[in-house]
Amino acid sequence: MANQRLARRQILAGAAAVGAAGALTALHGSLPARADDASDDVAGLDGSWLATVTVAGTGAPPPFKDLYSYSRGGVVIRSRQGEMLPPFPATAGQGTWIYSGDRTFAATIVQLYTDIKGHYTGMGVDRERITLDETDGAYSATFTTDFINPDGSVGFSVTGTAQATRVRVKPL
Repeated sequence: MANQRLARRQILAGAAAVGAAGALTALHGSLPARADDASDDVAGLDGSWLATVTVAGTGAPPPFKDLYSYSRGGVVIRSRQGEMLPPFPATAGQGTWIYSGDRTFAATIVQLYTDIKGHYTGMGVDRERITLDETDGAYSATFTTDFINPDGSVGFSVTGTAQATRVRVKPL
């Protein structure tokens, strides 16, 4: 029984990754990600970042942590504090980013949501504007997240900010 549950979770995880890729294709059409367009004098977002996220508005959750990894090819993966907890378990966020110029970047990240039984309940689509500081060791961001219902309609949206620091190697 435990093996069946594990297999089901693996299938769900694989399906979520395929679904996110499809959603990203639909959102971005045929435009290629070009994160490597950043000038050589800007280290860019390449690497991993630990962010404190603050959602704006009445009833917003307390600030929480996100862990982002940006690759030079334009892919971003985000893990969120508590994303696997009920009542709305979610996949890791996956998306794309581009260099916008003047130490700024744009990113779109998609995260799929399910109910406790693994049935699809919608997705979150984050649109972020990121500004890298002069040291390349921290960034600030603003975002809007649209929560999309299974029928494709927008259920609700939230806005907020994030402050992130680069994850650096700490040798033994």
